[in-house]
Amino acid sequence: PSHVRSCCVRSVMMAPSLATSGPLMLTLPQHQQRPQLAAGSKAKEENVEMSPPKRRTKYPKAPWHIVWCHEHCHKASMAEVSRNLQETAKHFGAGMVFLKKTKDYMDFLASETRVLHVLVTNWREVKPSMEKMSERAPSNPPLGIMILADKGIVLRRATEWATACRDARISVLPDSALGELHALLACYADKVFRQH
Repeated sequence: PSHVRSCCVRSVMMAPSLATSGPLMLTLPQHQQRPQLAAGSKAKEENVEMSPPKRRTKYPKAPWHIVWCHEHCHKASMAEVSRNLQETAKHFGAGMVFLKKTKDYMDFLASETRVLHVLVTNWREVKPSMEKMSERAPSNPPLGIMILADKGIVLRRATEWATACRDARISVLPDSALGELHALLACYADKVFRQH
């Protein structure tokens, strides 16, 4: 919208001791003991304890997502912004994802599901996020990148940086401009549903 500045993741055979006060020990005879697994071999014994497979983080199923990446996304200081984003996501049929650091965002991009999303972040996280994306060239880059900045020097620096990037996806907003944030997200929602 024109009113928004847009710059665009043993088998251990233990001989169980029945007592500690005497010499009595119960050990299987040598011919009954199971051979130890060779290093690097796959465990097949039923009593082998295996580490459970790592589960991928589950993200909400939705046509698109609003990704809020901010170190304090769960803190009281960002409660108003978080609540506004949640309400906006619900209103426009988007899944809401809360992430704290760039590393978490990279894990999101590496998820199996290709998701349409808009990244909402701050001055601290946007630069490393952009650098990592340029290195990895993810298959699901953000439709838009919104930087919420404090008024003053941070807002000025973010705006100057965004202008120099010459990336039409980037927008810089004061973190208090929740109305403009809602309006910009509405434009992305319209764009997403026009594609479906």
